[in-house]
Amino acid sequence: MIGYVGVGPERDETAPPNTGELYALFVHPDHWGTGAGRALTDAACADLRAANCGTVQLWVLEANTRARRFYARYGFTETTDGTRSSLGNLPELRMTARLV
Repeated sequence: MIGYVGVGPERDETAPPNTGELYALFVHPDHWGTGAGRALTDAACADLRAANCGTVQLWVLEANTRARRFYARYGFTETTDGTRSSLGNLPELRMTARLV
């Protein structure tokens, strides 16, 4: 397996209507830098657009700078309201992108 992606409706009840969430994105390290992550993210965003989502949000570990750079290159921005720690004491940041 090279990787996987999971998306669906935003689970945060306070999110604006028509917001989707990228639940998970994983690419095996042997395939980093090959375009696999972009292809998976493209497919995920296409699914969300087909479901009439205009925005996608995700949570990323604050310490995962590689993933944060990837998402930023894809067009995600870190939101000022989005810090949580649902994985023990590991802070996560919310990132959001418009689906155009």
